[in-house]
Amino acid sequence: MSAIEVKFGDWINRGLALYKANWLPLILAVVVLLACVGVPLAVLFNPLVFHPVLSALLTVVITATVAGPLAVGLASVVLRLLNTPAVKLEPGTAIGAMFQGYQQFKDASLLFLVVGGLPALVRIMLGFILPQFLVAVLGFVVSMAVGAAFMFSVWLLAERNCDFVTALKESWAVVKTNFGSFLGFYVVAGVLAAVGLVACFVGIVATMPLYFCLLVVAYRGVFTLAKATPTMPPAL
Repeated sequence: MSAIEVKFGDWINRGLALYKANWLPLILAVVVLLACVGVPLAVLFNPLVFHPVLSALLTVVITATVAGPLAVGLASVVLRLLNTPAVKLEPGTAIGAMFQGYQQFKDASLLFLVVGGLPALVRIMLGFILPQFLVAVLGFVVSMAVGAAFMFSVWLLAERNCDFVTALKESWAVVKTNFGSFLGFYVVAGVLAAVGLVACFVGIVATMPLYFCLLVVAYRGVFTLAKATPTMPPAL
């Protein structure tokens, strides 16, 4: 496969336009997603309730089994907005559609375990031989590299209903043709999401939808429409 061009300016502009046109349903869907993930995590990090080691293990499980399927569901919502811009999507419909990600519970959870688990494993191994500062720096580099390599996997799950191994393979097959440029684009999208993390909950509510909009435009730029747009459930 020849190198695939990464259209930074075009993809960012189109991602911004998609976000501006659909900010309300996307932000409300993200609020629900963060609540579903954040509430149990807040309980886990209470030292009066769980031992720190047990909390860490349960955090991985909850992140994979809750955030994984919901992220796939949110990806299907963003794909719908991109594929059918003339159709208005009500907030209740978007939220209901996001929970359809649980139809792919196994593959969505395993995908998040792999993509999130690999960098975590590397950080743990490096922690035995390197100072914490270097572990943090190298851990960040590994996280960005792994995230970029598999940046299209969640979209492939959402649109093509494939298994998580196929999604990982197809994403890497595309990204490796021009890894440096795809990594650069992924970092730009990640920086925008990080701005929301710095600003805490309110910030990430606004920036996470933009992150998804940027990545879906990049996804559509390299993957053609594979099937009809998923049927949306009725509004809540």
